[in-house]
Amino acid sequence: MTGRAKYRLPGIKQWLPGRPGRWVIYILLFCAVFGDFIANEKPIVFREDGRYYFPAISGYLTGLGLDGNQYPQKDWHNTHFEFVLRAPIPYSSSYIDLENARFRSPFGKQDVESWYFRHWLGTDALGRDVLAGLVRGCRIALVIGLLSTIFALLIGLPAGIAMGYWGNTGIRISGLGCVIALLGGILVIFGIAVIIQIIADGAYGMMDLFVYLFVTGVLMALAIWLSGYLTRRLGGRMSMVPVPLDQIGMRLIEVFRSIPGLFLVLACLGLMVHPSAFFIAFLIGFIRWPTIARYIRAEVMKVKEKGFIQSAKSLGLPEYLVIFRHLLPNALGPVIVTVAFGFSSAILVESALSFLGLGLGIEEMSWGKLLNQARSQFDAWWLVLFPGLMIFLSVYIFNRIGDRLSEILDPRLRS
Repeated sequence: MTGRAKYRLPGIKQWLPGRPGRWVIYILLFCAVFGDFIANEKPIVFREDGRYYFPAISGYLTGLGLDGNQYPQKDWHNTHFEFVLRAPIPYSSSYIDLENARFRSPFGKQDVESWYFRHWLGTDALGRDVLAGLVRGCRIALVIGLLSTIFALLIGLPAGIAMGYWGNTGIRISGLGCVIALLGGILVIFGIAVIIQIIADGAYGMMDLFVYLFVTGVLMALAIWLSGYLTRRLGGRMSMVPVPLDQIGMRLIEVFRSIPGLFLVLACLGLMVHPSAFFIAFLIGFIRWPTIARYIRAEVMKVKEKGFIQSAKSLGLPEYLVIFRHLLPNALGPVIVTVAFGFSSAILVESALSFLGLGLGIEEMSWGKLLNQARSQFDAWWLVLFPGLMIFLSVYIFNRIGDRLSEILDPRLRS
């Protein structure tokens, strides 16, 4: 009887650093998901001529790529409504208050109608509310951290599993199969190039991107299947050639590690006029996949020699069942720790890029962009303190999560 996966992800109270850490995570997630209802000059709901309207909700749906009602531009602050429910912060990150421009201090005099419209954390050079920018920065930070981690896992996880499980001699194909695999690899590379171009241009929607991803995956699967089919059919009549997956993968990882990741990101961003959060996350994930591949490769090489893996093989189970049901769940520990540290690394990289003026477009607001404005106004201490504090808290919390997961998942660290 084969052994099942013994790995179980610890509960949230085990790997979060205490109650303060949990509250920081909850606040970041809440601001990222519901930021449009926390900081927005548009009302959440208002009534006019006996009808109810929901401009903030419509804008939220539009931002998600769904169809929402487009309301005409108006002075939302000075318009009289029969009934209105406003956001706690009456400014969005893109709203420009010209009457309070040029770095208004949180404790200085502000030209506002009432305390409700006061900029409690000050404004930047254009008059944008710093508190609204911090709320918007939560979404930017978490979205880039999550997407970059997903991209790194999509590349590094399959590569590490293949390198560790099959090694240099685990897969043998015929010469004709090699040619077909090579042609399939060229098609896949072409598909990846098209995907990168789509992300860089931003001229296509998410559905177009998913279509190209699906087509690229189908081409890869078709090349692998055809190569294996010809190997099985013609194996007795053609010489078999081992595919050194581990050697090829390690050489590729060495090439990536020899290139400074930040310089590669800067070079790619320099070619774009208006980089998007999706493209920045893709670049960060693209430079981080070798780390995940190395960790999962080492763990797979260790786990595949265990008795329950050998028992599963001896029972004649298909290799995909052995990998996904028995091998992979027991080798995920180091990867989960790497993901936690990767989140904080992605936040730091995005903040550094925005601080250098190479991050998101002008219309987007992030923590690094607020820090960047302090370079031209040294007296604007609030543009250093509050964004710097948000970057410090988020990076510290995710690093603490990584430390806790290391202690939980690695028994050697408990003693």
